[in-house]
Formats: sequence, structure tokens, C-alpha cells
Amino acid sequence: MATIELRHVWKKYGEVEAVRDLSLTCRDGEFLCLLGPSGCGKSSTMRMVAGLEQITAGDLLIDNRRVNEVPARERDIAMVFENYALYPHLNVYDNIAMPLRARRIPRGEIERRIREVAEILSIVQLLPRSIKNLSGGQKQRVGIGRAIVRHPRLFIMDEPISHLEARLRADMRTELKRLHRRLGVTTLYVTHDQLEAVALADRVAVMQSGVLQQVGSPAELFDRPANEFVAGFIGADRGYRGLQFLQASGLPLHDISRVGEWELATRPDGSPLGWRNADGLVAGGSLLPANGTLRQALDAALSSPSGVGVAVDADGKVIGGVRVQDVLEAIDHQKISHQKSR
Repeated sequence: MATIELRHVWKKYGEVEAVRDLSLTCRDGEFLCLLGPSGCGKSSTMRMVAGLEQITAGDLLIDNRRVNEVPARERDIAMVFENYALYPHLNVYDNIAMPLRARRIPRGEIERRIREVAEILSIVQLLPRSIKNLSGGQKQRVGIGRAIVRHPRLFIMDEPISHLEARLRADMRTELKRLHRRLGVTTLYVTHDQLEAVALADRVAVMQSGVLQQVGSPAELFDRPANEFVAGFIGADRGYRGLQFLQASGLPLHDISRVGEWELATRPDGSPLGWRNADGLVAGGSLLPANGTLRQALDAALSSPSGVGVAVDADGKVIGGVRVQDVLEAIDHQKISHQKSR
């Protein structure tokens, strides 16, 4: 893992100031999203961290070492791109093996790492398949696998799921969140999608016109936006904050006896105890009161390892689960309804 620190960083293309006096830290093991509209400077920032662009002024430190002049290949960074960047003439196994072969890793170690990554991403059955015969979601998993297999200290993801259709995009968000929890690798994620940033990030850095506007947790951005731009872009000015939905049944409730690899554990009285997987019990953080707000629903779902908040009735008994995606869609609906009522 690694810590990234940008100190008063500038990036100019001729007379154009793409990034202006940026000071930002991505903590060790953190999932940090760079969020903003097109042209805000997020991609230029990402490319400077990756070593794909020269820094005009300022300092970039990785683990307290200044790396402004360090070549990209020596920064131990793995990247996942929007367009997959796979080799179409190779099968899945050989695509994932490529960075290891380039580093002359022994054949036995390559085999072990690929099998490990394929199991994590549930693509073991795809290893012999041609890239040409994969779906968009499968190709993105291969791209992620090729990044993971290197065991890098830092991931950079450049809008890796923005081109996928809506349902697959929601599935990949859950997959990326699960993957980060399992691997714990510092991740810098670039997106223009507010819902994507909220669903994935530990913290979000909002940029506009090359300037960092605010950095904080999704809850902080919603509840305490630093300025009008952040409030408008995130949606905090659109009737979201403090909206009551009275009962948990105001959102779709789902059977949550099992969600993916996670199984809900309850006490004898029916109250939730936590989430259990093959590694044991994971407790706490996912309780949604029956009279909670959308904010509490989102917090509950995001803090749950399964991505599902546990909804309880007035007696504390489990009545169903609220998914992250359902809450985000409800928030979006409230934004639209509020705008129409203005």
C-alpha cells in the first residue's frame, strides 16, 4: 500500500492551467475518488500521479518520496482503463500473465498468481477464452485482474465502468467495493459520476476548473458542502438532506438471508447481529432504523460489507434489506421531483 501526496501541484498546457495549486493527500489503503465535470483537471491529476504527464510545478510524493522525475514504470502503479486496454489476439490467461512475464516472474509463480486472481474475480472459467468472446463486464474483470496480479502498491482507475450499461455498472460498483475491502490497496479513482463516487469512495475530492473545491467523505459533502458548486454538483441543494421516508418500506426491501458471499446473522429475538462469510462474523455498521432518513439508509448500506443496509421494525426485528443502488435511485428521484416543484 502507499500514501500519495500532492503539494501545490500545477499542470499547464501552454497557456491553459489544467490543474492549479493542488494540495491533496490519498491516505494509505484509502479509496479516493477524483470527481468533477469534463475539463475540471481530474484526468490531468491522475496522469501526473501515474507518471504519464510531467508536473509543471509543485511536488508529488509517494510514501514520502518525491517522484516528480521517477518514470512511470518505476512507480509500482497498476492502472485500469475505461477501454480495457487488452490484447485481442491473446486469451484471458495470457492477458493477465503479460505484466508478470515482462518482469521475468518464474512460471510457477505466474500460474499461482493468475489462479488466485481468477478465483477472487470469479473468472476461472474464462481463462482459456479469447478476449473477442467476452462481454463488456467480463473484459473489465480481466483488466482489473491484470492490475491486481502485479501486487502493486497503488491502483489508479480511470472511469473503468462508465461505458457499461446501467445494471452491469451497478454490479461492478459492488464488485470494486468488495475487492477494495479484500485487498486494501490504496486506490485513486477518476469519475464524473456523482453516484459512482458516493457508492465507492472513502473520501471524494471535488474539482472544478483545475481547482480542488472540497475533499471529504460522501456524508460530509452532502451535509456540509464547501460552496455552491459542490452543493449543486453533489446534489445537496436539491431537497435531499433530511428527507424523511418514515418507514423502511418506503424503499424496496429485499430478502437478505444471503447476499452474495455474505449471510445475515441474527439473535434469537430476530434482531441483526452482523454479516458472516467464510472467514467468520463481520459485525455492526449496517442497521437502518424504521424511521430513518435517506442519509441513514445510504450510510447503513455503504458501511455494510454486503452493500445492503439491514432494515428493522419498531421492535428491532429484521424486515428486509435496503441496497445501495435503491437508495441512490431514491435520492436521484428526490432531486428530480424537487427540481420540478421549483
